Amino acid sequence: MRSLILSLFTLSTFYIPISFAEEANDMDMLMQNIYGDADQEFIAIATGVKQPTYIAPAVNTVINDFDIRNSGARTLDQLLERIPSLHVSMSSIRNSPIYSMRGISTDTNPHVLMLINGIPMTQINFGDRGLQSTLPISTIERVEVIRGPGSAVYGADAFAGVINIVTKNADTLSGTETGIRLGSFDTQDLWVMHGRKYEDWKFFFSLEGSHTNGDEDRIIERDAQTIFDTIFGTDVSLAPGPLDSRAERFDLRATIDYRDTWKLNIWSWQQNDLEVGPGLGQALDPEGYAETENKWVDISYNTSFANWNSITTLHHLDVDSQSRQTLFPAGTVLPIGENGNVNFADPVGLVEFTEGYIGNPEVYEEHYSIENVSTYDKIKNHFIRISSGFKYISLFPQETKNFGPGVLDGGTPPPEVDGTLTDVTGTENVFMQSENRDLTFISLQDEWQLPMSEGLWYLTSGIRFDNYSDFGSTINPRLALVWHTKHDLTSKLLYGSAFRPPSFTELFSINNPVVVGNPDLKAETIDTLELAFAYRPMQTLRQANFNFFYYEIDDAIRAISDTPGETAVTQNTDGQQGYGMEWDANWNFTKRFLLNANFSWINTNDKATGEKVANTPHFLTKLNPTFNFSDQWHAGFELFWIGQRYRNPNDPRKSPDDLFLTHLTVGHTNWINNLDISFNLRNIFNREMVEPSPYEPGIPGGAFVPGDYPIDSRAALVSFRLKID
Repeated sequence: MRSLILSLFTLSTFYIPISFAEEANDMDMLMQNIYGDADQEFIAIATGVKQPTYIAPAVNTVINDFDIRNSGARTLDQLLERIPSLHVSMSSIRNSPIYSMRGISTDTNPHVLMLINGIPMTQINFGDRGLQSTLPISTIERVEVIRGPGSAVYGADAFAGVINIVTKNADTLSGTETGIRLGSFDTQDLWVMHGRKYEDWKFFFSLEGSHTNGDEDRIIERDAQTIFDTIFGTDVSLAPGPLDSRAERFDLRATIDYRDTWKLNIWSWQQNDLEVGPGLGQALDPEGYAETENKWVDISYNTSFANWNSITTLHHLDVDSQSRQTLFPAGTVLPIGENGNVNFADPVGLVEFTEGYIGNPEVYEEHYSIENVSTYDKIKNHFIRISSGFKYISLFPQETKNFGPGVLDGGTPPPEVDGTLTDVTGTENVFMQSENRDLTFISLQDEWQLPMSEGLWYLTSGIRFDNYSDFGSTINPRLALVWHTKHDLTSKLLYGSAFRPPSFTELFSINNPVVVGNPDLKAETIDTLELAFAYRPMQTLRQANFNFFYYEIDDAIRAISDTPGETAVTQNTDGQQGYGMEWDANWNFTKRFLLNANFSWINTNDKATGEKVANTPHFLTKLNPTFNFSDQWHAGFELFWIGQRYRNPNDPRKSPDDLFLTHLTVGHTNWINNLDISFNLRNIFNREMVEPSPYEPGIPGGAFVPGDYPIDSRAALVSFRLKID
């Protein structure tokens, strides 16, 4: 399939009739004539260029400022749950959010690329968005989502989909806005932002702080230490106990724009006292915490020359992540192997850790990149986009611990170990050596309005070449044929490939008793075929989308252990295949009643065994009716059914029950002198439901936390937002 697509791409890119090149074409006028409707929603990430959603050569969804305000969402995760085929689940690593899109996900969830204003926020350690990457909602202007591959434009990690967070700026906020949100679990959010234009200059500033103790009624009945207590005759497990979900965050942003030519963005995102969820060793750890700080700077220059428009962006990301965690509690007794790590398969003795089994890893990352994007629209009926760039990433680890190589070496471990920590930084005994990666890339894309006699046809062809210093190169093409079939119907036939490079943990992790890396890993790849329809029959039914998809994943990276109890090794596996359908629609039945609805059916199978892929939902139904009682009062419900989640075939536990969630938001705009107020009630009926915990081969009950991870109980929030011009 990929060879065929590459051949078609070559033909479509280089077959440009001479008559097309003889006349200059005003692309803006072409877009206006074709798209017309001023109220139509636009999206930029489908091709890297702004265009209407129903014409964009991708299956997409846009959540605008109106949707955000009416949703009652406090975090990005709560907002994204309304996207078709996307379910936000919980990772075993600090309960970080997993964006399961079309049944594609793992515990570290690197398969969905997240952009902030078009720039990736990917971290290299796990290849994900970082620890507990739950972004605040107040500074978000809109969210653009494409479901399906995006590597032909964005390169790495645009695998299952792409999410672009567009933040507020001086064009969308003129004046000052401040707000406060208070609610259950000692939740407190406070923010202030200001945007202003002064002649040729635009300035924007925002500051937000948030705190929550988390829901202490989310009880873990049994954990890993419960199992160890049973095996070794101890009684030190902290279960039953609450699933730790406390967090404290600070978000600072500033933007300076000069004549829409020079733009500087600064972002500091700091997380303090960040919870450990079920514990890093799947044993409750109420005193454990992490501190992370992301410092982000990008500067861009926009210019035009010889009918080309060019944007050059320099970007720097600095990541500091520190953990303080007790993997297993004080008094735990564990089997220790010759290298000082836990080893159930071949232990040399039992050791009591009188103050706990303690490991404190730290990760420091530096990201530098430069990218140029140039566009050209003076060939009739064509719009050319060329992108090229370079990126350099380095990681420096630090670690202190009271176990493992360099700490408990020897064939006869001591009978007891206290809480004294050994610093193994800079030695061969650290969990990972210092590593770096650089990559260069170039991409080419052509959007071509085909000269057909009936309807309007558009062929988007694109290809991107990436070369990595640590695992080689990859080529990812795309082809999209969009047919403006009728004035109210658009049909799309889409093909795309994508890749996910192995993370540093998957490549280089060492001295880990659970899983070690494999420097010979290849990148994961996916090929996706989609057939989509966008229907706009009347003013009340603004748009209905219906699409089918099929994909195949090759060389999927998984941690595999040949024998239960032995350390797993990351390996490339056969991967999975999936297919399904998605339907979504937006109705404006009356001025007072609106309804957003979507339904998704997903079937995913392991290519090697034919079994259903574990933990991913196969049915998703989401309803969002909104009632506008007056020009000021509104109320909205969110109703979610997440159904048919399967276990691993060898997991003895019954499949988790379906999720049924109902949320309510009531709001009043301009309540008193530009003061808005809203009330949000989540999980109205206080249903006790869970997200699945990982299957662990050879463990009694099938998992270290056999009862899964409980979701939040009923929670109430009240928000006040004041706008000052």
